[in-house]
Amino acid sequence: MTGSDRRPSRRNVSSVLCSVLFGLSFGLLGSPAGAHPPIEDALRRLAPEALTGTAAARAYLERGELERLEREWDLALADYTRAEALAPSLPGLDLARAELLLDRGQPATCEAAADGIVARDANALRAIELRARARAAQGMLGEAARDYDRWIHAAARVTPDDFIRRARWLEAAGPAYLDEALRGIDAGITRFGPIAGLLIEASEIESRLGHFAESRARLDRLDEEIARVRRHEPAPQRVPQRASTAAPRAPVTTAARAAGSSDPPTQPVLTRGPYLQAGGSSRIVIRWRTDVPCDSRVELALDDNPSIPVLVPGDVTDHEVELTDLGPAMEYKYSIGTTCCDVTGITFASSSFVTAPAPGPMGPTRVWLLGDSGFPTPDLARVRDAFLHWNGVHRLDAFLMLGDNAYNNGTDSDYQAAVFNMFPTLLAQHVLWPTRGNHDLLYAPLFSDYYDIFSMPTAGECGGMPSASEAYYSFDIGHVHFVCLDSEGSDRTRSGPMLRWLESDLAASSQPWNIAFWHHPPYSKGSHDSDNPIDSDGRMRDMRQVAGGILDSAGVDLMISGHSHSYERSYLLRGHYGVSATLTSAMKVDSLAGRIGGTGPYHKFGEGRTPLDGIVYTVLGSSSSVHFGTMNHPVMISSLLSLGSIVLDIEGLRLDARFLNDQGVALDSFAIFKGAALAAPRDARVADLAPRLRSIAPNPMRAASSIVYVMPRAGDARISVVDPAGRRVRLLESGRRAAGAHTIAWDGRRDSGHRVTPGVYFALLESGAGRSSARFAVLE
Repeated sequence: MTGSDRRPSRRNVSSVLCSVLFGLSFGLLGSPAGAHPPIEDALRRLAPEALTGTAAARAYLERGELERLEREWDLALADYTRAEALAPSLPGLDLARAELLLDRGQPATCEAAADGIVARDANALRAIELRARARAAQGMLGEAARDYDRWIHAAARVTPDDFIRRARWLEAAGPAYLDEALRGIDAGITRFGPIAGLLIEASEIESRLGHFAESRARLDRLDEEIARVRRHEPAPQRVPQRASTAAPRAPVTTAARAAGSSDPPTQPVLTRGPYLQAGGSSRIVIRWRTDVPCDSRVELALDDNPSIPVLVPGDVTDHEVELTDLGPAMEYKYSIGTTCCDVTGITFASSSFVTAPAPGPMGPTRVWLLGDSGFPTPDLARVRDAFLHWNGVHRLDAFLMLGDNAYNNGTDSDYQAAVFNMFPTLLAQHVLWPTRGNHDLLYAPLFSDYYDIFSMPTAGECGGMPSASEAYYSFDIGHVHFVCLDSEGSDRTRSGPMLRWLESDLAASSQPWNIAFWHHPPYSKGSHDSDNPIDSDGRMRDMRQVAGGILDSAGVDLMISGHSHSYERSYLLRGHYGVSATLTSAMKVDSLAGRIGGTGPYHKFGEGRTPLDGIVYTVLGSSSSVHFGTMNHPVMISSLLSLGSIVLDIEGLRLDARFLNDQGVALDSFAIFKGAALAAPRDARVADLAPRLRSIAPNPMRAASSIVYVMPRAGDARISVVDPAGRRVRLLESGRRAAGAHTIAWDGRRDSGHRVTPGVYFALLESGAGRSSARFAVLE
């Protein structure tokens, strides 16, 4: 689903599809949606006309929901009417109709419809939540907050965003409601802990109430949380455990045995998994599915030691076992099963995993990424097999999916085909970290599988600040910090919970490498155009304008997204948050290609997070299909219409990225070196070509220091002193330099002649062959 596309009605779709197929036959264009298959494909597959009775009614309802999401409201209403004719009491039908009214800008009529649902069922939570939104749209903010309060207290899955939304309705209702708004935020803090968005919202309300000391205390509490995370101290477990998603099935085998049944229990059959989730240096979650309910059993063994059973009572079909108190960077063998058949358990599958390194160690880390991989086709199989052949026996440290993980609608069956059937061995041995794309639909009652299928860390249990939301989260692997955002469904404003959390999470990161990923690319001229504010309902624009500035200020190194069905990779970029026409040369921190063996890698000043030190933006949306675009965004140094995946290798202060096509050929690659790593690149060809800083002495300096640099061959060079934000402090010299070693002194003064303040600074050497930097300290 691309929210920006104004698709033709199905009455005209045949002619559109003919032209599309003609274009595809010559490789000229993609689907009418640009990057995504026409929704008509999904509509046709539902084929309600070929069904009868309740099955046909359900198909009409599902088709109507897809049409509603595509804003084909008349078509949706017609299908709801057909569904009602076949099954007047079909669950979800009245709610879908009411949601359609709100979508069409009829909140009063929607409110009346929701009232009717609640009158028939006082516990119809979705209707109560819908009525709250309808009332808010009419300016009935106090009444909306009351409804939302009722929904928050009864719903199975709520997030801090819900508490903030209710508080903001009350704030907008007027000063008389501020105390109630503050109590609601405090209720959220009690439930989820000191989440950044909640603390900031509480601080702002306290300030509006004139409670300035209390407002400051709220922000001090946030600072304490940031400091705790930087010390890698675990947070108290506050977030409730997820409820089982298992549907009731046949009689429970374990219970039957406990009741003394003489009949042998039914042998459960493994239908999904095992698959690994939310893995950290001391924990991991193992999930699987069985065809009948049974209890959950994991046998865990370290090396050749005897296995330890972990039992979770309760008979379910979707099993989720959290293992804690594990050792970092250790390999564990495990098997999954049940106790229902005998005391030793029946093993469904046996595999192994390696826990993440503890935060801090700089050893090698390998990450594999797929983007828009949701078509379970031979194309995806080739991409998968090409990587596996290239990777050999190397174990992955993480496996990321960048959204649109299962076409067309992200339903359970879509995920079975595109994820679990395609990657069974990988999922059993490596933790999968997903983000949500626009095809991973969540609109109840029909599409809500993404959050049921995956387990994301919400309490900072895998590193980073707690988010209390599975929509956005973070995790650490050794010396790498990953941040996952939700560009599809979460609030994308600067004052929204997600981006407030992002700021605090990045502020808390003490890792030298920081990588962000989400679905909608800030920059793309593939099958989606990031310059077009209508494309994807402005999601690409929002993430560029708002999230991009946060990443820049926090010194993030790499941002990876999907959505456009192509591969694109930028220069090392900073300060560019507008359309492509606003790009200037100064926004390219490094105008080189970043390739080892070519003009050289990207260089970054500091060894950690240095603000405005440059970010490489990468688009990977071609893991299962490729679609045409102009492919000419000026921030991009590489734009390819090729199937493929990305491999990241990070060791010490060096990051290497490769785009592997479906034949296992690296069509693009780049490297980023940080700090001291710049002085000793691995590739001898780079060392031969690139000028380099040899030494700074004394370091730390008081009155002055001598900077020694080497020019492998004659050429232009510029030597500067810069601060950690990348701002020039002093230009020391610039011009033509002979080959050989050169020495220049710095007296600790700025260009203005004033002494610099004590702190950390960087010597920066720039030339046509590359850049080199070194860190040093200035004392009193």
